[in-house]
Amino acid sequence: MNPEVGFVKSPLKGRGLHQLTSLLVFITAPAMLEGVHWLLALAAHFRSYLLVAWVLCGVAHGVQRSISGVLVAAVTSAFLVLGLQVDPPPQAATQGDLEVMQVNVEMDAEDTAPLIEHIREANPDVVSLVEVDERWLKALTSALDYPYVEASPRGDFLGLALLSRHPILAYEVGDLTPGIPASTAELKVADRPITLTTLHVLPPVTGAWARSQAEGLHALAGERSKRGTRWVVCGDFNATPWSRAFRTFVAESGLSPISSGGWFSGTWPAWIPVTGLNIDHCLIASGLRSAGASIGPSPSGDHRPVSVSIDTSAP
Repeated sequence: MNPEVGFVKSPLKGRGLHQLTSLLVFITAPAMLEGVHWLLALAAHFRSYLLVAWVLCGVAHGVQRSISGVLVAAVTSAFLVLGLQVDPPPQAATQGDLEVMQVNVEMDAEDTAPLIEHIREANPDVVSLVEVDERWLKALTSALDYPYVEASPRGDFLGLALLSRHPILAYEVGDLTPGIPASTAELKVADRPITLTTLHVLPPVTGAWARSQAEGLHALAGERSKRGTRWVVCGDFNATPWSRAFRTFVAESGLSPISSGGWFSGTWPAWIPVTGLNIDHCLIASGLRSAGASIGPSPSGDHRPVSVSIDTSAP
């Protein structure tokens, strides 16, 4: 047998690496074809971790002196890096006058106190919450001193709430798709109106839920002209910034993502200490500017809170 066959010089010595490389090809292919089927799109959320696996695979092939294996790993890594590129954040401001915290409270979280304490310490102007039921709403409103509260609690993980130190001039809840609500509030900030939408779309883990996610985000993007240039959208998108669903929403809505989080820092699941998927986001329209963003700790549930500072003073 020719010892030069395969991904590595010696097929006997490198059989395990050959099999690992083949497995990575099988896993990575769906991430490149996310537009074909909803099931393939799930892999796209894990591109950053696939990139790590391919870099390590390339190093292993280099140690085994397999040029073909190194080339396969390098080319695949390059495609993954291209797929992870996202639009740069909008022009930054030095200081914001509106602090917003977005958090999925996890309706079934046993202890509400840690998140409530985190909100008290961070003291944001506005808290946008999803997965709020009656228990969470009672705990939040009794422990926190926010003069303006609007809520639509539910028992099916789709409840919404808004706590604000700025007057809430109007508040409405409507379905993005049947049974999947989003709330929109008009806030008075420095004597000027700001529109803030809170959403929680379904995770794309079935064909029906994937369609609901895409249709819901498309419907919200269609409100672009109605909401104007002082529009903030926050929520649990169940989509990473490099996913097709999120990229499409950004393109259709004209909004700019400002929430923090990179390839290897995310908001869910919160119990993973370093890594995670960045699926909770805040976006702003062209009449607003970002003045900073951060991801908080894991206080109560399975999501980390996202905090953003927004400059609303632009003319």
